[in-house]
Amino acid sequence: MQSFLEVTNLSVAFPDRGFQAVCDVSFEINPGEVVGLLGESGAGKTTLAWTLLNLPPSGAHLSGTVHFEGIDLLNLPEQKIRAVRGSKIALIPQEPCSALHPLMRIGDQIREVLLAHGVNISTECDLRIRWALENAGLPIDERILRAYPHQLSGGERQRAAIAQVLACRPRLIIADEPTSSLDATTQSEILELLKNLKHKFNLALLFITHNPANLEGLANRVLVMSEGRIVESGQMVSVFQEPKHRYTRAMLEAVELLYRESAQDGEGRSPSASMPALRASGLRKAYTWRNRPGRRRHVVTALNGLDLSLFHGRTLAIVGQSGCGKSTLGRCLAGLEKVDSGEIWIEKTDSRSVQYIFQDAFAAMNPRLTVAEIITEPYRIREDGSKRERLERALHLMSLVGLSARLAESFPAELSGGQKQRAVVARARCRCEDFDFR
Repeated sequence: MQSFLEVTNLSVAFPDRGFQAVCDVSFEINPGEVVGLLGESGAGKTTLAWTLLNLPPSGAHLSGTVHFEGIDLLNLPEQKIRAVRGSKIALIPQEPCSALHPLMRIGDQIREVLLAHGVNISTECDLRIRWALENAGLPIDERILRAYPHQLSGGERQRAAIAQVLACRPRLIIADEPTSSLDATTQSEILELLKNLKHKFNLALLFITHNPANLEGLANRVLVMSEGRIVESGQMVSVFQEPKHRYTRAMLEAVELLYRESAQDGEGRSPSASMPALRASGLRKAYTWRNRPGRRRHVVTALNGLDLSLFHGRTLAIVGQSGCGKSTLGRCLAGLEKVDSGEIWIEKTDSRSVQYIFQDAFAAMNPRLTVAEIITEPYRIREDGSKRERLERALHLMSLVGLSARLAESFPAELSGGQKQRAVVARARCRCEDFDFR
């Protein structure tokens, strides 16, 4: 059987930064096969994904070969590779904001993809757009078609990015953590959707994830990646049941421990009898906009009489489907948006007592600042400490969230998705701490 994709001895090095993101990677994907690529944040998974489309990061030096249906993608002229991207091979990105133009409506963005690949008949475009939205699990209505990305929830943005990919019906899809921004129910729906598309269209899929559970019932084979190398590969069942490499065993044991501790956490404990650290009552928030001048207004109610309390030392989980108002609630509690009515009481009035960790880490960081500058930006704004002292503080916070010190001078675009999220967590920790530089 001829492979759709053959990768042979692929390496991606960054001489200027002195490290190698992908090291001598070889694998193949056959028609109708789902291959899972499993590894922790920073393992090189996303760099590998973009390189397969001949879109390596700036400053990268490539070696090895990538063949798709007999075509050498790494040596293909730019005009020809553009015809392959999207129509034959497509990427579902980890961060939907990187795939969606902030100033274009969702329907127009999907239409632009179709026009770029020769689908220029209006009626056919409309049918393809509706088909893509339906298969991505989005309602086919004016609210979605005419919405801008910022008017959608995180899950809806991810679905819109998936709809863009589905519109041209590619033969091979590279899915880079496509469920990372979705709630549990929607995650299972997207995984089921990809499974159905695989059977319906004989679709080949490279599914990238750090969660082994996402591969169950979906992947035929699994590749385990660590520090840029494929350390183990084989049929998914055999790899998961009898892992041979110590890294694979450690990852599976860590996931099992995480779920066991999550199930046991909080057993036998009751909230403190003291006053809550945070209390909200009767919160109401609605958004109103017009799609076109003269059209009737659309009103979306995000919060409708919501009450909650959070006590010291406790964790309160907000669970709900995409678009139900979870992010709106978080932004209102953090003071980033005003409620229409209701009351929010916080024990401390200092602005540093409540910090917000954003769903889209990349959109929450200044792309022109280094990781160290992003983490300690609150201190710079308050003019606390010297530049050297702020760097020392950044390195300390990076160690707390598991970021390597070598990333201190890196920019956001040079980080993996998980590394970006860790940097945002470190910045939130920075603002919450009182630190005396003197």
